[in-house]
Amino acid sequence: MAIKTKGIEIPNFFRALQRFQKEDPTFKAHMGQTSAQTISGMGELHLETYVERMKREYNVDCTTGKPRVNFRATVTRRAEFNYTHKRQTRGAGQYARIVEHIEPTEYGPEPGKDVGFENVVMGVKGAFHAIDSSELVFRLATISASKEAYKSARPVILEPIMTVEVMAPAEFQGQVIRSLHTRRGTVIDIEVALNNMFGYSNQLRGATQGKGEFSMEFKTTNLCCLTSKGN
Repeated sequence: MAIKTKGIEIPNFFRALQRFQKEDPTFKAHMGQTSAQTISGMGELHLETYVERMKREYNVDCTTGKPRVNFRATVTRRAEFNYTHKRQTRGAGQYARIVEHIEPTEYGPEPGKDVGFENVVMGVKGAFHAIDSSELVFRLATISASKEAYKSARPVILEPIMTVEVMAPAEFQGQVIRSLHTRRGTVIDIEVALNNMFGYSNQLRGATQGKGEFSMEFKTTNLCCLTSKGN
């Protein structure tokens, strides 16, 4: 979430961020040289609590932006590439030719598990030069070839989908269901895109006279609504 001071209380602003990070390991502030910063935490309510504390304890009034969601990108079809990296400068040149493909695979890691990447060069089809080819040149060729193939592989954006549990008195059932429909929610299983859940706590309290509450957890990723409309 982007956060910026409204006034000139910059020293207190940085002092508050440093203190909050020491108190709470889940609260992170990405520091910069100006009064505009980015904070991250366990959710929207978590961040709003610290914004309110900053105003109450340090007399720092802030403006905040909409929280940002981590989207994922993938491809939907196989794409072949035949790329030649060739440069000639003073001394040794650079030459590498790669012939391969990229294709979609199933999403593997389970939620909450770390993902590791191994930096290796694998054998692919292509050509090399006895003097001008090297591991670095093939890495550069692979990067450029992948970028070209990615455009032809029908890339799409995936967004996180949350399972939402809403608890409210029975007389407010109609208002709760309507509020979820306005956020593209599937009420049978109550699945809502995380990007559409920001601000829902205020809407729910208003619809249930302050008696409703909700919790949510990650379930899966799905095709982003904006991507599907574009296609």
